[in-house]
Amino acid sequence: MTEHERNVDLSTVNQLADSDMVHSLLMKRCEMRERLDLVHARLGLPILDSAGTEADWDSILTAEGQLMHVEYGLNSYAAHSQPDSGPEDDEAGKPRRYARVATGDVMMTSYFRILRDTPAAPMNTVDRPLVALLQTANHDAFLNLEMVLALP
Repeated sequence: MTEHERNVDLSTVNQLADSDMVHSLLMKRCEMRERLDLVHARLGLPILDSAGTEADWDSILTAEGQLMHVEYGLNSYAAHSQPDSGPEDDEAGKPRRYARVATGDVMMTSYFRILRDTPAAPMNTVDRPLVALLQTANHDAFLNLEMVLALP
């Protein structure tokens, strides 16, 4: 901050002026709340109340959640009609999400190195996590395919 910026009286500066010099001065000399009030004044918006607001966030978030359920077709009764505990057998639980296999030039090089794996030229240790991810994704895909084909 220059000597002039340090000593200038802010009451003599047109703080509503939209110029680089005023912006620079206000950024260095004013607190963020004062700058927010100035932005609102420049835009003709009402100045926000500077006193902190106390809110019961649990009830607000619950109400917002219920409003979202109503928006996509569930009423407040249906939103709470399901038990919180999961299903009793493990197979009917939520599906497990695996990391998505990446694509692109770098990944194509990795795939090429994996496919060239032979006893004479062993796989690089850097590629082993990708191999594990691919094997898991392929295994799950084949299990899902078998289940779909087995449906009557």
